[in-house]
Amino acid sequence: MKLQIVIAGVGGQGVLFAARLLYHLAHLRGEEVFGAETHGMSQRGGSVISYVKIGSFTSPLIRRGRADLLLGLEREEGLRNLPMLHEGGAAVINAREVPEVEGVELYPVEADLLAQEVGDPRTANLVLMSFAASLGLLPFSEGEILEAVSQLVPPALKGVNVEAVKRGFTLGRASPSLT
Repeated sequence: MKLQIVIAGVGGQGVLFAARLLYHLAHLRGEEVFGAETHGMSQRGGSVISYVKIGSFTSPLIRRGRADLLLGLEREEGLRNLPMLHEGGAAVINAREVPEVEGVELYPVEADLLAQEVGDPRTANLVLMSFAASLGLLPFSEGEILEAVSQLVPPALKGVNVEAVKRGFTLGRASPSLT
């Protein structure tokens, strides 16, 4: 497996946790994985980008036009990072709607709203990741993600995080297929 993922958002949205979860999922599968982060988190709301590479790579950074998947935890950061995708790449963006962009598949998901419904706005990252996985954009099953979340989050937060994962998969299963 070779997969290059860009996670873009702002400080406080869980970009770094999303990357950590992907690292953990890949390790559980025995895959090579590494990445890098760039962030302006000197204050909450600063731009944060994580690069996650699963498979055999020699550099942790993802060059412009090479990413397979973009997870945009914030609409504007997601749109700003669309040039990171290669032709035919996909972006799952936390937004009600996004403009059409030629050459990439865009999936708007109202992750903030779904995260609020499960009781914790910090779980929007899990909604997006689970939605992407349900469409086959990420190679992990619902069970694998639930197991990894259970291992990484504190017990007091497990319930809302599990519910966020389930919401993302439910939404994805209700969406039109990629094939």
